[in-house]
Amino acid sequence: MTSTSGYLDGALVTAHVPAAASGLGAVVVPPYGWDDAASYRARRALAERLADAGHLTLRLDLPGTGDSAGDLGGTGVLAGWQRAVDRAVAALRDAGCSDVVAVGLGAGGLLASRSQVDAVVLWGTPAKGSKHVRELTAFAQMEQGSEQPAEGLWVYGGLLPPSLLADLSSLDLTADPVPDSLRRALVLGRDGVGPDAALVGWLSAGGVAVETDAGRGWGELMVEPHRARMPVAALERIVSWVGAPAGSAGLKPLPLETSLLVAGGMEQPVQLDTGKGRALSGVLAIPDVPSPVTVVLLNAGALRRTGPHRAWVDCARRWLLDGVTSLRVDMGGIGDSDGSEPGEEDLYGSEYVAQVRALLDGLPALGVPSRVVLMGLCGGAYWSFQVTQADLRVVHALLVNPKALEWHPTRAPVEASRELRKVLLPSRWRKLVSGELSWAGVRDPARAGLRRLRRLPWEARARWQQARARRRGEDAVVAGFDRLAAQGTGATLVFTAQETLRAELERTGVLAGLARHPGVDLHLLDGDVETHTLAPARVRNDVDAILDAAIHKLL
Repeated sequence: MTSTSGYLDGALVTAHVPAAASGLGAVVVPPYGWDDAASYRARRALAERLADAGHLTLRLDLPGTGDSAGDLGGTGVLAGWQRAVDRAVAALRDAGCSDVVAVGLGAGGLLASRSQVDAVVLWGTPAKGSKHVRELTAFAQMEQGSEQPAEGLWVYGGLLPPSLLADLSSLDLTADPVPDSLRRALVLGRDGVGPDAALVGWLSAGGVAVETDAGRGWGELMVEPHRARMPVAALERIVSWVGAPAGSAGLKPLPLETSLLVAGGMEQPVQLDTGKGRALSGVLAIPDVPSPVTVVLLNAGALRRTGPHRAWVDCARRWLLDGVTSLRVDMGGIGDSDGSEPGEEDLYGSEYVAQVRALLDGLPALGVPSRVVLMGLCGGAYWSFQVTQADLRVVHALLVNPKALEWHPTRAPVEASRELRKVLLPSRWRKLVSGELSWAGVRDPARAGLRRLRRLPWEARARWQQARARRRGEDAVVAGFDRLAAQGTGATLVFTAQETLRAELERTGVLAGLARHPGVDLHLLDGDVETHTLAPARVRNDVDAILDAAIHKLL
């Protein structure tokens, strides 16, 4: 099985090509928002498993989401989503697939079930878009409370305009005929909450052979990305049900375009060889009139390369207009890059710092400017800070909401406290009761927190030693910024409200020192809600302005 990425009418598509084709093709249709971000890696695993079974499989980013063209403004967004799915189905048929199955998760199933496919797998899909809009509204209220725009809905950092909400709300599968081509369907519920009865009835009344399943494991898909996994039982159930025609088939090449024209330049998917047989997957933004700087946008923890709420895509495309080359990239085991999925503490190991160094070694092969700016949030900010201290190719570091700037054993009690607080959130228990979250979504963070708490005794000495070092002026964070200043390398450090590391550095007096540090441009944003992933809109806008100013200063 091999994978390649390209564009179909502006939608980024990743094709998983089997070594021996069965003649059956599959399209994996994503949900929207948090469900999309959390389940991304799991959908990749599903697509690879389908390809291993012999099926040519496509994954796509819907227009206005992920790495695809466009945004969610204006009218006709839902129709554009449907066209993208239909275009992927047509591409599979043109490539020689005699049968096509669409696998839709959540709202993605609303699109999959309206396309001209032979079979569908619908997991957690409602019969009516109005039900999905109610879920989005509830999620937005839990996430941001009253900080909503006058029109539309700000959910998972993205504005769903009134036109899209209206189109979704009016979408009722039961009011339309079942597509003529559809012959069979597998409909899964969510962790024991059965499939939508109206959806099953609509399919059955249309002459479709329907099988149902409890859909256990949904909650394992919809937790934080570093914990999300494709449940083995559900994966095998889907692959087994899809089946395959007898014999094999020769396939024609897919009509994927290698680049995407956007305002100010173009984008193209790339693979970077970092040695050790591992390639990192990324998207390179190339301006029409380049300037001598390349911005490397690293993962925000285990989120894919598009950044929190697609922030990195928006940054890259804004900066194209200023002539800035940028590369948004997935590190090993994250997004589209090969490797084992990292746990939270793995993100702060030396392996990822080494990968970023190897990534910089591979940049000349892309023909990009040699002056590099590293940018990241959370774990990506940690990698940026560590590499910038040791690599003179980096001229500036953009550090947004780092959870740590120096990782040491004494951070474990802090992280344990964060994990246990998450378990106590009312929203987590509401999701458990409603079936949106499995018991594992509560159990696993609790276990992780308790494991870290058990390490407290031997960590107490390390904490005492660190306190002594700080009193002697040897604080590692300050020393790191001192090294940057000595190199003539700048850093922009941004903390939004309710950040654990911000509070820690304030308490110890380090932050006050950084505010006066000659090499640090420090920005502290206030608020009364946690804003780690740059939601709501006002926080995103403020951080965008800070990052834009830093880039313009470098130019």
